[in-house]
Amino acid sequence: MIARRPFLLLTAGLLIGGLGGCAAPSAETGRNQTPTIVMELDPNVSKAVATVHIGDEVRFVLPAGRGPEFVWQIVSNDPRALRQSSAIIFKPGVAGAAGSSSVSFIAQRPSRSFVRFAYVPAAGGKETQLVDAYEILVTVRG
Repeated sequence: MIARRPFLLLTAGLLIGGLGGCAAPSAETGRNQTPTIVMELDPNVSKAVATVHIGDEVRFVLPAGRGPEFVWQIVSNDPRALRQSSAIIFKPGVAGAAGSSSVSFIAQRPSRSFVRFAYVPAAGGKETQLVDAYEILVTVRG
């Protein structure tokens, strides 16, 4: 009986040590090697459709004709389908041309997500009047 105790302790230690090294894989999908899909949104059309594959990066370019006094905000998105990979970045236009804002996402798993953007005054409060809006249905395929 005394000889069994060290053997049992050694076996239990190995089991606990072996199980401790097992961890679930990351739920985030990384970017694949395909070129970034750039989708420039038309100022005259408020709805769009896009289809991407798992690991694809998609960049939405939003018109920002009113300058930095107005900002685009993400109103809805399912991060299980599309993980935001960059902040919304404003880029001023050249020689008086309208500026633009862009934001990127990486497709995570097969599903659909409605990505909704709202263009609002930068100094607006909680309940701000929308200046413009977009709705994009993104389908992620395997």
